[in-house]
Amino acid sequence: VNQKSVISRKAALSYAIDLGILKAKNLLEDGDADGAVAQVTQLQQINSSDSSMLEDVYQLLVNAGSAKKADELFATTYATCKAVVDQFPDRAKHHNNLAWLLSRCAKQLDEGLKHANKAVELEPGNGAFLDTLAETHFQLGDRGKAVAISEKAVAILNGDAQVKRQLERFKNGKPADR
Repeated sequence: VNQKSVISRKAALSYAIDLGILKAKNLLEDGDADGAVAQVTQLQQINSSDSSMLEDVYQLLVNAGSAKKADELFATTYATCKAVVDQFPDRAKHHNNLAWLLSRCAKQLDEGLKHANKAVELEPGNGAFLDTLAETHFQLGDRGKAVAISEKAVAILNGDAQVKRQLERFKNGKPADR
């Protein structure tokens, strides 16, 4: 940062969360599940409603034999995301965030489907919300629906690389693939 460029508070927070997630993943790669849990717990104190921090870390913790700790981290973020949805029931973003958390952690998928559908109902032209709905169907085992919805998301998002990777995963992968 210099006098001509300033990082916004939101960008700085996002950077801090991303860096913390990277640290947690590195700790898991090094076999330090407790360190990764401590890292994510610290991040949750900064922003417990940020479901992105559990996207990959949750499954990595489960794979490392720390399912109980992963579930505790999940419970914290779930409670916050659910409270936000309850407080702002007409905000598509909040429904989508909760649905994304549930689908990426493969938990309470019927509830996740309800919230993903609500997000798309509120903002039908939002490709990111369609991607969440596709992910939820994929986690529920409906590959055909996931592919059809994901194709719409790819079209809306002009071939976004991440959404295209998701589409390929829905076509050829397994729900546990990340």
